[in-house]
Amino acid sequence: MGFERIDEETGLLFKLRMTTDLRKDLDIYYSQSCPHETKEIRRPTLLNRHIQYRYQCLNCGELIGSAISSRTIPQNVIDADVNLRELNKKLRSDAYEAIFQKHIKIQKRESDDRAKWYGKYLKSNAWKDKRQKVLERANGLCEGCRDAEPTAVHHLTYDHLGDELLFELVALCDRCHLKCHPEVSSTGSAVSSEAEESDFLWDESPCCGCRNGDGGYWCFYHDVSASEALADPDFCGPEHNSLEPLK
Repeated sequence: MGFERIDEETGLLFKLRMTTDLRKDLDIYYSQSCPHETKEIRRPTLLNRHIQYRYQCLNCGELIGSAISSRTIPQNVIDADVNLRELNKKLRSDAYEAIFQKHIKIQKRESDDRAKWYGKYLKSNAWKDKRQKVLERANGLCEGCRDAEPTAVHHLTYDHLGDELLFELVALCDRCHLKCHPEVSSTGSAVSSEAEESDFLWDESPCCGCRNGDGGYWCFYHDVSASEALADPDFCGPEHNSLEPLK
């Protein structure tokens, strides 16, 4: 479960994951709802100018319950305090949105850290050694079709990312590799061995809203995988120097 919100810093749609900390902040927000302990009969005016009699909370201004019969109304009932109600609604709305903006910043920072770590991992001797073992196991034939020569090593799962078991990796040719990445194959681009892991960046990668990308997996501006572009300061880097948001 997650939420889609507009990132106030970029103006782009951001897909938030429901984390334990986000759930905790939302639970606190909901627990702070006004209990309406102090209320009084007031006279709100509806949009059609019809007058009702309702209980109004004197703390938050919310109208409570259904309309009250005018025959039971005491003398000198005053108009409902519209300003109090609208002010409280805005304060609550702002507090609710602030929670999401807080966690957008947190998750963007985590995404940048993952991208930086992953870019380094792809260049490490540990990954190169593991990749070579998978290619040797394939014995020169794609493990998807057993016809073409393998060109990339693809993860079947990310459960042990960075410490993969060899059976979690398969050697694939370009054609079979594209079948595993329909989000990239729709662009007609090949998926390099560096790019094949780019969905590890998740949907909140800043590349998802960049006009130079294919939806977060490949950077056409630098012609490298999104993870590599974000990790390398000579490309887009953690500061997102080349990011060009959609308008």
